Amino acid sequence: PVLKIIRDFSVNGIIHITGGGFVGNIPRVLPGAVQARIDTRSWPRPGVYDWIAQLGELPESELLRVFNCGIGMVLVVPREQHEEIIQRLRGLDERAYPIGVIERRDPDDDPLIIDPGFLKAG
Repeated sequence: PVLKIIRDFSVNGIIHITGGGFVGNIPRVLPGAVQARIDTRSWPRPGVYDWIAQLGELPESELLRVFNCGIGMVLVVPREQHEEIIQRLRGLDERAYPIGVIERRDPDDDPLIIDPGFLKAG
């Protein structure tokens, strides 16, 4: 499915969320002048992660640093194409969600901002 998206759309980055979770993987593909703002409420998180957090007494920040929390791959795509790309992926029987935005950042800002609920509020 990702090869079909690359063939038919502009893709500015592909991030496989493996060991290192969101914190260790997303910033690696971003140029220095931008940051990713991720809304952790924008996808249904599998219950196993809540169980792990409870059992291990892990805060949300640690959970996102270590695990993918249900997002195995992130595609960075132009804003004007994201809805069509999500529909195409869903048509290919993939789960796909808009999980955040890329925005300009000041040099002292973090390259990754976790901002639960911002997509629904904005």
